[in-house]
Amino acid sequence: MLKNGRPFKVKGKEVLLYPISTLASELTRVLKETRTTQTIRKWEVKGVLPNATFRFKGKRFYAEEQIRTICKVAKECNIKQGASLTLTNFSIRVKEELAEVNKELLGLNK
Repeated sequence: MLKNGRPFKVKGKEVLLYPISTLASELTRVLKETRTTQTIRKWEVKGVLPNATFRFKGKRFYAEEQIRTICKVAKECNIKQGASLTLTNFSIRVKEELAEVNKELLGLNK
């Protein structure tokens, strides 16, 4: 169970969302290497990760499904600190898989 979730209304539906710090903590846990909120922001700016789907008052939030997807792909792509992400297919895979997760989250599959 993830910590620090807060309920938000998204398209009339209540969704539990987590701050960027939760994503950083989960990446750290899964990869067994420290990942910070700053790393995630840099990945977003560089286009490694797509922009956070949910932003409130300038802060990035993620649904549990998004966090699980990002962590799963990072582990499968064997993301290592100091190694070039361009040598992996992490960016492509995470964008594709998040697109599917986001369709479900936003009710676009109906």
